Amino acid sequence: MGTELKKQLQFRDEYANKLTELRTSYPNKPIILTESYMFICLGCVADYVSIFTDGILYEYTYDSSLKKYKEKSKQVSVEDLVFEGGAQDDIKEIYESVVANENWNKNPKKYGDENCFDGSQTFYTVYKTDNQIESMYMRCWTPTDFRNE
Repeated sequence: MGTELKKQLQFRDEYANKLTELRTSYPNKPIILTESYMFICLGCVADYVSIFTDGILYEYTYDSSLKKYKEKSKQVSVEDLVFEGGAQDDIKEIYESVVANENWNKNPKKYGDENCFDGSQTFYTVYKTDNQIESMYMRCWTPTDFRNE
């Protein structure tokens, strides 16, 4: 995973300014950064990156032919994030946990396990309102409807 992170640092500037902009525009709301890799690949960048705070979602899809991210944004509240087979389940659940002041990243197995059949993996980073930064690595996010609790 170290080679992926080193490679990702080369591309983070494409969306890092958006994080700073959102921290300024939404100082009283947490911001969630997700960096998702669709398969295990040494030295690859994240295929999909999202930045969310209650009010806006930025989505970045990596275009390998252009070697850069394509940005899309949409106005969306946390209530509008819907559970659609995992599409944005993770963002909604983490955001609600952070707002409820829960220790969201203490037990990653709460959200899933290693038993998925693809090579996907995601890094979650939360920029909290008290200027704390918390992260979690997740191999296989499992939507709440499919978890064995």
